[in-house]
Amino acid sequence: MSKPEQKARRLFKNGNRWWLRMTTSVPGEYKRISTGTAELKIANRIAHMVESFQAERTHRDLLAHVTAGRATLMQLYDAHATGTLDALRSDITRAERVDPDIEPFVSRWENEHLRGRSIAPATVLDYVRQVRELVPAGKTFPASRWTEETIKAALLNLEVSDSTKRRYAAAWQLFSRYVRRRVGVTVADPFEYQKEWMPKNGTSRTTFWTHRQARTVLDYTDGLRRSALALMFGTGMELAAIRNLQYDHLIGERTLVAPGTKNAHRRDRTIICDAWAWTIFKGSLGMYKHGFPGGRIFSEMTDNELRNAFYDAQVAAGIINEPPRSSNGKKLWAVVKPHRLHDARHTYAITRLLGTDGEPQRTMKFISHQLGHADETMLSRVYAKANVEARHDLALAEIAMDEKVTLEIAK
Repeated sequence: MSKPEQKARRLFKNGNRWWLRMTTSVPGEYKRISTGTAELKIANRIAHMVESFQAERTHRDLLAHVTAGRATLMQLYDAHATGTLDALRSDITRAERVDPDIEPFVSRWENEHLRGRSIAPATVLDYVRQVRELVPAGKTFPASRWTEETIKAALLNLEVSDSTKRRYAAAWQLFSRYVRRRVGVTVADPFEYQKEWMPKNGTSRTTFWTHRQARTVLDYTDGLRRSALALMFGTGMELAAIRNLQYDHLIGERTLVAPGTKNAHRRDRTIICDAWAWTIFKGSLGMYKHGFPGGRIFSEMTDNELRNAFYDAQVAAGIINEPPRSSNGKKLWAVVKPHRLHDARHTYAITRLLGTDGEPQRTMKFISHQLGHADETMLSRVYAKANVEARHDLALAEIAMDEKVTLEIAK
């Protein structure tokens, strides 16, 4: 077969096998399907068969089964050659009843179930993305594979923290309940004994810095990254709110609207920025010259850029060591355990409770509102871990810093 003929039939070779580019039930979508043979003559006959089925509009259901992975091109070719296409169709239908494909249920779960509930659109996308990590789109996933062993193996292969693995598992469990209700008892519950194997949450972190430490780290950043970090330390805003902050959210001196995220309690809220942070924010941003209503302030900055700048600043400030690198040059931050961006919220809460930055102390209710919590309960439970002794140490550290500066000035 000449190259033009191969192109017309979308037949090509990959490795030692011939493959065919086939249309799917989705308009404009194609899939590459192996013919299952290394012989060009047989591959050519398979291509002719597919073209015949498509042109005559016959046996299109069988072609759909092939692109969905429920049958192979070689099985279809053998059944066509022996006149047993109806038998093949019956076998596929029987297998679907006994061991149904749960891949199509992911889209149904998203559209019929998740989007009908009061779940933020971003969270819905996260759930679907996490399930697709286990059940890839367009690939057959028999119900018999939806087992505890499959779940455990998938979790083991995720290169994320145990806490993040639990979030993936939570999405998988929600999907599992949906599928089992619709498919029936043929799908076992892989989460029946999850307490025995589910990854444990990491120990809760309530890391906080002195105000001077935070300012020192900020001194090793610049531009948009410096502005974003100043807002996090000076308002307690979460990263998602920082990322979605727009110019028209700036409504007055030191006053801005933190855009809502995640849930009903994280709705848009008006917050107050600490004076020192507002000065940095305005100074490095030039907001009133370049901003326009509806435009995102930090649209040109990614989460990873901010995170890496924050980590690098900690190295430069001497708070953590320079991390080792992997074989491909990637910095292994987990080895040196840098302070996370989320720690800025802890620092803000403790600083406002104690007033260690020279600004007024604030009530638990005020701080809870700034952080986007529903009430003071969360703040009381989490920040109670910043006990009296820890607070005392923080205050002493601030005093020691002040005395050191005074001595240096005297010299």
